[in-house]
Amino acid sequence: MGGICQAAQELQGDPEAGTAYELTAIAIVVIGGTNLMGGRGGIGLTFIGAMTIGYLEKILSINAVGEATRLMLTGLIIVGAVLFQRTRR
Repeated sequence: MGGICQAAQELQGDPEAGTAYELTAIAIVVIGGTNLMGGRGGIGLTFIGAMTIGYLEKILSINAVGEATRLMLTGLIIVGAVLFQRTRR
């Protein structure tokens, strides 16, 4: 459904439009507090995670940070959140 909406907005289809979105989605859910080893999450906290990643992406974009650095920062956020979840158990 998301691909159809994006193709309608762009007026064309692109098979590579959305690369690395899965990493962003995982980061949003992990920041929202959902355990990657299985567990429950909430829509409210996931929304906060989406806002956090969105603001981070916007700040990095304004400061002209490269895509590779953005992906590394997102990966570091996921690793940090997973390590934080492991210590909380």
